[in-house]
Amino acid sequence: MPVSNPDSNCEPRISTPTRRRITPKLKMNAPCLTIVVPVFNRPTELRRALASLSAQTLADFECIVVDDASTESIESVVQEFDDRFRYIRRDANGGCAAARLDGFRQCKDGYVTTLDSDNELYPWALDRAARLLDQHASADCVTGLYVFPDGLRNPVEGGQLLMKPVDYMISSNLGASDCQYVVRWHVVERWLTRRTDYFSLDAQIWFAMSLEFNQLYIDEPWGVYHMDGTDRITESPDVRKYSDPVKFVNQYRPELGTMPCRPLDEYLQRAWVTLWRAKRSAEANVVGAWMDERGVSRRWTIIEFGSRMVRRLITAPTPKVITQPEA
Repeated sequence: MPVSNPDSNCEPRISTPTRRRITPKLKMNAPCLTIVVPVFNRPTELRRALASLSAQTLADFECIVVDDASTESIESVVQEFDDRFRYIRRDANGGCAAARLDGFRQCKDGYVTTLDSDNELYPWALDRAARLLDQHASADCVTGLYVFPDGLRNPVEGGQLLMKPVDYMISSNLGASDCQYVVRWHVVERWLTRRTDYFSLDAQIWFAMSLEFNQLYIDEPWGVYHMDGTDRITESPDVRKYSDPVKFVNQYRPELGTMPCRPLDEYLQRAWVTLWRAKRSAEANVVGAWMDERGVSRRWTIIEFGSRMVRRLITAPTPKVITQPEA
C-alpha cells in the first residue's frame, strides 16, 4: 500500500502492539478473535483480503472463509495461507448474509468480526480492536472506520463515542458499510436467534445489534473499502436482494411500530427509493406502508434523494491515503 503524509485529523491513535503475538503453530483451540469472510468467486480480491489478515500484528485469530457455492476456485486460494485460515463451502448460493451466518455458527467464543472479500484491513486493526474491548467492559462492540476512495466517512467527534441503544434511536445511522466492527461472542449468539433468511442485508445485523448493545465508535482508519469491483451486490441484477426490505419490515414492524427511531426511518427511506427506482412496486409498497404509518413522507424522501444526487455531482472529493504513523 502506498505511503503518504496523512491528514493529521485522520491518524489513528495507537501504540506499537506488545502482546497477543504468538506464532500460528501455537494457536489455541479457541482463538482470541475470529474473522468470517463470505465470498462468491472473486479469487483475486479474496487473496488480497486474506493477505491483509495474514499481516495482522494480532496473530491469535482464526479466519473462516465461507464459499457461497462459487463457480471459481476458492479453496485453492485459502490453501495458500497457514492453518489459521479455514475453508467451508455452502452447497447452494444463498447470498452474503446467509454465508456470513454460516460462518458465525462455526465460531468458538471470543471476539468476532467479518470482512467482505473485496476489502482489506490495516495490520494494526485486529490488535487495536481486541485491546479496546479488553479495556472497555461496557462495550459490546468496537467500531473503526473504513477509508473510501474519497477518504474517511462518518468521523467520530471527540475521537471516541460510546453509543447506547437509547442514544442510537435518536442518532443518524452510522452504517455498517462505513465501519469495521468487532463484537463480543454474546452479540453473535443474539444474531443467530433473529431472522436468518436475508440475502444481502448487512444493515439488519447492525440494526439488531444497535437496538440492544453498547457500541464504542473509534475515530481511526482500520481498513480500506474498495468500490471498483464489477460484481458488487449493490449493482447485482440478482432480484433476491429486493426481498430483503420486505423481510425487514415484516420482522421489525410488529416490534417497533411507530416508536421514534431515526436510523430506522433513514433505512426505510433508502430502501423505498431503491425499490422505487428498480420498479419493484410490490416491495416498495410494503416499505412505503410502514413509512406512512411512521409519518415518513414519500414526497419529501424523493426531494431529499434528488438533493443528495445533485450534491454528489458538484462535489469533487480529494482521495486520501491513510498509513500508520511512526510509533
